[in-house]
Amino acid sequence: MSDMAVALLGQRMFKAFVTNEAASRTAAGQLDPARDEMKDKRTKAESALTALTTTVTSTAVATAEKARDALSASITAVEKAYASYRAVAYEADAHEVGDAAELAFKGWQ
Repeated sequence: MSDMAVALLGQRMFKAFVTNEAASRTAAGQLDPARDEMKDKRTKAESALTALTTTVTSTAVATAEKARDALSASITAVEKAYASYRAVAYEADAHEVGDAAELAFKGWQ
């Protein structure tokens, strides 16, 4: 007897928390490690850039290019992890609620 939208939300949440619980937990848990790795790669790329601006050598250029490529790959990994995280029903719902609250707050005079 529930409203159709409420019933569909209940079905999505049941799948996320029960039927696909392991997959949901895995997808939601991949984002933080990916971001931590990206921060590490960024620090290494910044160090390589600093070294490159100090002394331009073929070794410094190769090191900087390697660090740049590792950072780029890490950014791609974070983007994929974020997409998976946002696809989890309860995470998507939480973001929608947050977005709606932000719009309501901005609409207050």
